[in-house]
Amino acid sequence: MNKITDLIRTNFDETHHEYLRNDNDYLLAGVTSITGILNKPYLKPWAVKLCAEYAIANYEVGMNKTAFSAMITEAKKQHTVRLKEAGQTGTDMHAVLEEHVLARMSGNTDSLKIENEMQLYAYNQFLNWERDNNVKWRGCEMLIGDIDNEFAGRLDAVAEVDGTLTMIDFKTSNQISEEYHLQTAGYVAGLRWMAKQGMIKKVPAARLIIRLPKTLTKEVYDRKTKKYHTEPNELEIYPVKTDLEFDIETFLACRKVFKWRNQNLLKKD
Repeated sequence: MNKITDLIRTNFDETHHEYLRNDNDYLLAGVTSITGILNKPYLKPWAVKLCAEYAIANYEVGMNKTAFSAMITEAKKQHTVRLKEAGQTGTDMHAVLEEHVLARMSGNTDSLKIENEMQLYAYNQFLNWERDNNVKWRGCEMLIGDIDNEFAGRLDAVAEVDGTLTMIDFKTSNQISEEYHLQTAGYVAGLRWMAKQGMIKKVPAARLIIRLPKTLTKEVYDRKTKKYHTEPNELEIYPVKTDLEFDIETFLACRKVFKWRNQNLLKKD
């Protein structure tokens, strides 16, 4: 076998996606699902903040109990509403970058025609980075996996950046979370397994996260003050410099925890 698609297939729809082994329909854990088990201390204050803001904006003096209860119910949903909106924004931006990378790989040097003002704002910053760092794209939306450790995922891109083969992960979140270190390590672990099987010739030597802005400003949570503050939202280039071997070791430990928590879900009926 010389292709990962000989071993793994994907099922995608609007609500979820899954990776399955071709030989036995065994459900493989996704890289992002594995790192998703990590604690995210910033989410609780963010959700409470959205709830409070909605309640303050929609409270009316003299509201009866039924109306007040309905308003509070909606307030408690605001974090899921925002997450859904952010998810769609991220999906749309990923589609723009995928189209751009594929065009570059086919030899097209023209810039994309983008009408969405916010996407254009992010895309122009991305083009500047690409030009200034002599980027040569080598792969896009790559299926990766490790059958032995039972996980799979989809890597955004691989490129030579200033001569160094680099795996690249695109993000549109307001901040770069620590779990992304492990997510990128998971992709490298999958690529290493594929290299051992003869599916790819070379594993990227560097990890890079590119965070693209989806708004002109962003709210950032300060763990020391436990408060949010607003700052300009611009393209962020983040080389992952934590120890790769330790990151992979930790990712595989998370894989075991994920399996322990989902023992009855991984075998597809």
